[in-house]
Amino acid sequence: MRIVIDLTALADNFSGMERYALNLVRELLKQRKEHHYILIFKEEIHEAFSQYKDSSLVETLILPRRNKLWFYQATLYGAVRRMQADLFFFPAFPAPLFLRKKGIVNTIFDMGCWDCADTMTGRMVQYFRLMYRNAARCSSYIVTISEFSKTRIHEILGVAREKILVAPCAVSEEFYQLPAGDVNTGGEKNPVASRDVNTAGGESFFSDQTPGTIMETYHLPEKYILCLSTLEPRKNLKLLIEAYAELAAENGCDYDLVLAGRKGWKMDEVLNHIPPEAVQRIHITGYIEDRDLPPLYSHAKLFVFPSHYEGFGIPPLEAMACGVPVLCSNIEVLREVLGDQAEYFVSDDRESLKTALLDCLDESHVFPPRESLISYSRKYSYKESVKVLERAF
Repeated sequence: MRIVIDLTALADNFSGMERYALNLVRELLKQRKEHHYILIFKEEIHEAFSQYKDSSLVETLILPRRNKLWFYQATLYGAVRRMQADLFFFPAFPAPLFLRKKGIVNTIFDMGCWDCADTMTGRMVQYFRLMYRNAARCSSYIVTISEFSKTRIHEILGVAREKILVAPCAVSEEFYQLPAGDVNTGGEKNPVASRDVNTAGGESFFSDQTPGTIMETYHLPEKYILCLSTLEPRKNLKLLIEAYAELAAENGCDYDLVLAGRKGWKMDEVLNHIPPEAVQRIHITGYIEDRDLPPLYSHAKLFVFPSHYEGFGIPPLEAMACGVPVLCSNIEVLREVLGDQAEYFVSDDRESLKTALLDCLDESHVFPPRESLISYSRKYSYKESVKVLERAF
């Protein structure tokens, strides 16, 4: 079978969707070697796929960078329209609007453009609604990342449930390859590093990362609570900032708050109006390189994820992979993904979040054992997600 895969999104801002596409396709190529693949990139072959440059299994097509909208609806459309293949897989964004081929498999991560449209620009809401409606019409199958998203796609777009494949996100194997060292608060040896992670030989991807260099690189405090996400309205960071500021003022919280991740839209007003009593206690790191994520998580006392809408929610699972306890909003999808391994507060309720933070920071609070958190994070794997895709072949 000839399979065309669009990986052009990997050349743009690297967020959860792009990381999902990279890991899922990388695992697909590893598992299903009986197929012939044509990978489409923008500007250059992504380094994660450089090993396939001279492979008989894989062809590559490199398209020139253009204005993002023009590129996707004209450049990519023109290239794919001329291709002959059995399957056309779009693992990050749905196929161009006017592309009509047999065997199109589109990916839709969530229905945020309907469910929380107020957290997006009006133009983006209309664009994604148009793209998703089109995907519902032209797809042989639609891939999504949770049962929650599957239900919303069925309810809003009317796609038959049997045509929606749930291939969840997962923590990539490199994430588990941490060096031993005192990267947890209080000097406790990192539980991820100290166990057999069963990764295939070779040097650890994170082998040169140490707590000292991470702390210096991102100007981190010694003791902190961590929140990592794209800094945008749907992540509900305003609620977290307000709850933390009140907590720090009322109780003299011993832990600073670190907000990590790329800044999205509508966040300047929030970040520029942090309450004066908390300005020195809230640290904004900006984008975090992938290689720096495990030690960043591992040094945190607690990972907090206040988001009021997600398609899956990979950062809490990554925190668990590092043995770090998680506190998150009690929205349906996070309960689906994290089960009884996380602590929850009532979504959008500041008092509930404050109370939960106080409980979690109390030294007597009992979290699931670190080994349990790490084991649970392996419940999801890209190897299993690729097996789900087999229905589309």
